[in-house]
Amino acid sequence: KRRIAMVALVRDPLAQLAGWKKAPYKLLNCFREKCSEDSHGLIQRNCSPPTAWVTQPCKTLKLGEFASIPDVWNSYTSGYLRLQKLGGYNNMKIFRYEDIVMEPKKFVKSLAGLLGVDPPSEVAVVTGPAKKHGQAVGIREAQMKIRQRSFISCFTSLELQAVCSRLDESLLQIFNYSDKECQAPQRFGSRLGVPQSPTCGKFPGRGK
Repeated sequence: KRRIAMVALVRDPLAQLAGWKKAPYKLLNCFREKCSEDSHGLIQRNCSPPTAWVTQPCKTLKLGEFASIPDVWNSYTSGYLRLQKLGGYNNMKIFRYEDIVMEPKKFVKSLAGLLGVDPPSEVAVVTGPAKKHGQAVGIREAQMKIRQRSFISCFTSLELQAVCSRLDESLLQIFNYSDKECQAPQRFGSRLGVPQSPTCGKFPGRGK
């Protein structure tokens, strides 16, 4: 470990949860809408409330159990800080996703310093999407999403209130994520019944 440099990455929790809502991957089970069944196994209409994906416990097969979806962000982010404090590695730095996207060349120089090597004289920034599926965007679009905070449209006002009340404020301060939307969540987010951005995704397993 003494020869290893550790790198961790954190992201604005509201943007992170919007991304998970679009593509949950191993958190898929935590986003499924839960409906009750009758004695014949038929789905009934009394499904979980709109904010249930935020408030209900999140249990996964490989990632463990969490109090809620926001708690996944809390747990991993605080875990990176504990790992950094514990030491044992040659060096460790926690980068913010937003800083990398907005200033990729500066990030490369910081990474070179972390690894103990000279930074490259020129940095070629990849401008296209990192993948070919999932409505991925290039760096310009990603920068615009950060500036305009368009991912907020993925939440209803009720969802935004539920998320903000479950985020660890101390972690938000440490990483300078003083999300204005959490100061007055009733003013932000989409209203119930208003179509959300197609990049927000739809809940998988609806009605199951």
